[in-house]
Amino acid sequence: MIKIENFEGSESITELNVLVGEYSFVVRGAMTVRVKIWYTSTSYGGDHYFFTQSHFFHGPNQMDAYVTSAPFSSSEEGALRKAMTTLTSFYPPKGKYDDVDQSQWFVENKNY
Repeated sequence: MIKIENFEGSESITELNVLVGEYSFVVRGAMTVRVKIWYTSTSYGGDHYFFTQSHFFHGPNQMDAYVTSAPFSSSEEGALRKAMTTLTSFYPPKGKYDDVDQSQWFVENKNY
């Protein structure tokens, strides 16, 4: 892999990002979600990894889909865990909506 640090310091090109991994997983049997993990030359509070995801979660108790404002982490693994948490932290407990098509609770990220 190219050392991203070799390209830092240019005034013409900034915020160089490198795709370090792409993952997919199924959330509660309802939707397959894809996540890309990136390494960036720009530091966000000391973190150089961030994620983008194919879908956002919009459960029955939410006004809008949940889009995190802080998709950053200090490691690739941490970024993947954080992406998974953004999709499950507002998910209702099992049982209450088991008879509902939960795939409708996922909103496609048109910028993925």
